Amino acid sequence: MSSLRSDITPREVVQRLTIVIEWVGGAMKRIEEIYWLRFYGCLAVFCFHFLDRLNQRYDNLYIDLARIPTVLGTPVFIFISIFLFSARYGSHIPKGFLANRIKYVMVPYVVYGLIYSTTNYLSVTADGGELGFFDNFVEYMVYAGWHGYFLIIAMQFYVFYWVYTRYDLGRYLPAAPWLVLGSLISAGYWGVTRWFEVSPLATCTGSSRWAGSTCSSLHW
Repeated sequence: MSSLRSDITPREVVQRLTIVIEWVGGAMKRIEEIYWLRFYGCLAVFCFHFLDRLNQRYDNLYIDLARIPTVLGTPVFIFISIFLFSARYGSHIPKGFLANRIKYVMVPYVVYGLIYSTTNYLSVTADGGELGFFDNFVEYMVYAGWHGYFLIIAMQFYVFYWVYTRYDLGRYLPAAPWLVLGSLISAGYWGVTRWFEVSPLATCTGSSRWAGSTCSSLHW
């Protein structure tokens, strides 16, 4: 107790409290644009599935063009998540970050993926179809041939964010040029698969009902 100052004045106390309150208030400031991004993400996800069903009945150029802005529905939520992590933690990621992401992202992915793959296996075999349980399980778990695929994508971004921040890769990978380069690589990948008519999804040759509808929607 002898190390504590006893001569601090009430004025200094008020000044220090003011500094702390201003710092906390700045750190907890609401980012209004995030709400607009969430609004767009929800609307885009709904419109994507609506237009996908509509496209199965009325396949035309106008529906195809209308679907283009909606494909960002799921990625925008991943962007929001990483953005908020960056705003909250900065360059100081807390211990257990990846462990928590695995617990809240990968554990549900494995559990629900196992449930869906088993259900699909039982459904196909009950109808007299031939389907290997292990092959079907690999299709769901490895190739993410079900609607929980976005969890795998999110986990990849979480790991990259952790590595990028933990080892300060911004020194070697400045955001702006690498974002452009990454976009070009992604566009080139999809361009090659379309040009040479190579399916980018292994699940397109699978037997799950969801994979079949997804592959048809990706080749519009």
